Amino acid sequence: MNSILSLSAVVACLLAFVLFNPLVIWRLYVDILDPLLPCSETTEGLSPACHFRENYEDARELFRKYAKEANAVLHTLSVDEDEDLTIDVAVFRGTNTSLFMHISGVHGTEGFLGSGIQSAWMRELVDKNRTFNPRMAPTVILVHAMNPFGMKFARRVNKNNVDLNRNCLLTAAEWNEVKSRPENYANYESDLAPLMNVGREPTWFTPVEVLLKTAVTLARGKKEGIMRAQAAGTYLGKHQKGHGFGGTSLQKSHILLRDFLLLKYPELVQQVKSIAVVDVHSGLGPMGKDTLLVGDYREGLSEDVKSVKNTFPGAYGYQQLGKKQEGDISSFYALTRGNTHPCYIPLFENATIKFAVAQEFGTFPIAVLGFINSLEMMAVQYGSTNEIQNSYRKEFQELFFPQKQSFREDVLKSGLRVIRQACEAMLKENFKLQRNTQ
Repeated sequence: MNSILSLSAVVACLLAFVLFNPLVIWRLYVDILDPLLPCSETTEGLSPACHFRENYEDARELFRKYAKEANAVLHTLSVDEDEDLTIDVAVFRGTNTSLFMHISGVHGTEGFLGSGIQSAWMRELVDKNRTFNPRMAPTVILVHAMNPFGMKFARRVNKNNVDLNRNCLLTAAEWNEVKSRPENYANYESDLAPLMNVGREPTWFTPVEVLLKTAVTLARGKKEGIMRAQAAGTYLGKHQKGHGFGGTSLQKSHILLRDFLLLKYPELVQQVKSIAVVDVHSGLGPMGKDTLLVGDYREGLSEDVKSVKNTFPGAYGYQQLGKKQEGDISSFYALTRGNTHPCYIPLFENATIKFAVAQEFGTFPIAVLGFINSLEMMAVQYGSTNEIQNSYRKEFQELFFPQKQSFREDVLKSGLRVIRQACEAMLKENFKLQRNTQ
């Protein structure tokens, strides 16, 4: 009898461990059925392992290596000298009238996807011995690791716990708007904060507690409120250790990139007629599938879903942000301010064609993302030891950069497709400009 009770207790503990740590089953599945393969030559080029790296330093080293081999002008913007954290920018000079900018790592640990795509594209230039024609080709700027702190330490936010994708507000008017929001704007205080901003150190029981609170919250019909608050974020100083904190001022990463564009390449800023920006993210959507998130609350952008489908065909999905559409989850993003993908476009005042796109690669169900996200934030912000603070780092990186071969193959294929399409569209636009001036 005692042995049966002991066995039952062990089984119960194992079931609880699996249930309260969703990535356990995932790792078992991946390790057996879809493990990562070493770097090799394939019919479609080099395999993902040749381009993706598992840590920030190695990813940066590969980006710099390929940038030099591809004859890019390489710039290094120092975010933190003590930690050797940098934003690296590779510039391929073409015409001054068109610009394509590709950004990785705004959400830190998500940056490994964009980094691998950027390195793969530069390697492709080297292998095919391609050069840029300054009279016809667009200028291409690859921005590597906008949030190097998050990329190095497996966080989506920067060292100040600021979400850089809610922080890119370049004018005083934009900051005044978000700072004047009511305290419970978009139900942040009532729906999201009690669930995500648990201000204490996690214990062995915390996963159970978070699951129970999530179940109760959803049972009360607060799913939409949570999604709305997630999209809007918060700019209240009292939530500076909480989820979705957009900061109270522009962060250094955005200051560095803004000043770099204005001061290093003023001729581009003044002369660009057509500009496209693609910012790479991961998390929402089906595993490995890319959704192109289009638009912003700002007026004057050229694209809508139809024009983006025409320019960037082949994506799994397309969603229009910034417009309230009945029954569309993207309608919540009408409340979002400080997104990075459209943020820098207003600097180019003479541009008449303006595309701003976030390429989002799906990973895990939103319930799993929220569950691990909540535990990770508690551990990092309130953990009393390094062991506690680092306890969810591996799981957190796995959430946004899965160690799954087919996932990385899909990401590489889709990411390169979008870069090629952007360059091709810009080249066609340059031909039109050339014909109109002759």
